[in-house]
Amino acid sequence: VGSGKTLKSNHKDVVFVNFVDHGGPGVLGFPNDELHLADLNNVLQTMHQDKRFKQMLWYVEACYSGSMFNKLSPNMNITAHTASNTDESSYACVKDEELDVYLGDC
Repeated sequence: VGSGKTLKSNHKDVVFVNFVDHGGPGVLGFPNDELHLADLNNVLQTMHQDKRFKQMLWYVEACYSGSMFNKLSPNMNITAHTASNTDESSYACVKDEELDVYLGDC
């Protein structure tokens, strides 16, 4: 699954990941696939052990996105900012009336 492209980072790199899509408890949704909590944790642990980043920052705008990061080891130097906690939906509440578009989550 995926394109086969990989991040070629090392111990000096700060890695930023921005994800905006759908989610559920322990899962993030892509148009044609899903990323499950166990798979994400395995990849992050491997990247940490292999020194593939100095620091990693995640910004995740999806329902239940907090469920993907609530058990990360504090020693991995990974920070995650999520649009919702482990057991709540994320929903848009800031609307630009002129553009007729929602701009942010609550």
